[in-house]
Amino acid sequence: MGKARSKVKRVKAYSYTTDRKKLWKKRKQVPHIKCTEIKEAWNAKKSIDQNLRHMGLAVDANKTLQIEDTKVRLLGKNTKKKAEKVDGDVEMGESSVAEILQKSAATPQESGMKLSEPEAEFCMLMIEKYGQDYKAMARDADNYYQETPKQIRRKIQTFRRFPGPHANFLKRKGLSQMDVDETEI
Repeated sequence: MGKARSKVKRVKAYSYTTDRKKLWKKRKQVPHIKCTEIKEAWNAKKSIDQNLRHMGLAVDANKTLQIEDTKVRLLGKNTKKKAEKVDGDVEMGESSVAEILQKSAATPQESGMKLSEPEAEFCMLMIEKYGQDYKAMARDADNYYQETPKQIRRKIQTFRRFPGPHANFLKRKGLSQMDVDETEI
């Protein structure tokens, strides 16, 4: 039996191509904030923790929304005091950013999903030729990518849900956006 080899630690070589001062400054920077509400309420003189606490947002969700361990729950120990202390840690600003974010999250957003122009033209061509006969669409010579009837049906359903500039085509054909028959094929 052979001798066990010990792990040899390699010494890290100095990298002459990286500028450590730039890397340190880049790590130190505050990340780019895309949310306009947070950007407007941000105070550059405060730390990240202080800014988020003033806005009514949590720095660490694990501390704010503590979940009891199974062991603690089974033993019946009381941990409410710890949770109350953490909740009192968040202070609310005059116009709470958290409330504004909750309202904007509650409003329904318009879906940006759509098909590309060639896929929309394919769907219009297939609907024009075959109506809702997906098996015939799959056998058509214009089905270059050899999609199955289910794949074509799914693509046409997406086209009907999000017609975009081709909505007048669906109106002309007398098809509503949601009259997709699930049982065909």
